[in-house]
Amino acid sequence: MSSDNNYKSPISGMDKYGEPRMRLAVLLRDKILNKLDMPWTIENGTLLGAWRNGRFILHDDDFDFAMFSENDPKPLIPFMLRKIKQLLPAPYEARYVSTYADKIEVYDPRYGEYNLLGPKYNGAPYHHCTVDLQFYQRVGEKYVPLYYVDTIVKSVYCKDMYPLSSIELEGEFFQAPFNTEGFLTSLYGNLSPKAKFNTKTGFYEVWEDTMSMNSQILLSA
Repeated sequence: MSSDNNYKSPISGMDKYGEPRMRLAVLLRDKILNKLDMPWTIENGTLLGAWRNGRFILHDDDFDFAMFSENDPKPLIPFMLRKIKQLLPAPYEARYVSTYADKIEVYDPRYGEYNLLGPKYNGAPYHHCTVDLQFYQRVGEKYVPLYYVDTIVKSVYCKDMYPLSSIELEGEFFQAPFNTEGFLTSLYGNLSPKAKFNTKTGFYEVWEDTMSMNSQILLSA
């Protein structure tokens, strides 16, 4: 799957920082997330890699958790941040981000930081070893992320969420949506590694094979 829309940093992939991110994610899984009184799963590129082959996507630049609320979670985020900070051992830190999303970033400052690429992030600072906690709010039959950068709002169906399942990633097990494939398709579109990002639709599509097939049909007509 092409990452053309994500402005991934070429110096901050899982091939370099996967191990420290996993250590932090396991700490959150075992010691903190279940104390926040909100359902959670892994999501985005983290979940996609687990679903494909149980491995990290090497160019992915963080570890992603999703937190699901039946109501507006924004009033709860400061309280959750305070609790996370109380439970986090040194040297880990956490902060509330409200510029391009409403989320919590948990990070290890020892690995340094850089500025996010792409104009939509306005050069926001980001740590190489980061675990994102992205919040979703239920709206009707869907959960909508509190993520404001993209003009096309992605959402996932509640029916794809529960009961929560489990998925393996790099030898560790994490909570996952009941229908992982449906959940990912709602966010990405086509899940093939050959898919390309369509800026008009906001989803990934496999269009090269379709064009080639149409050309062959025309030539044989």
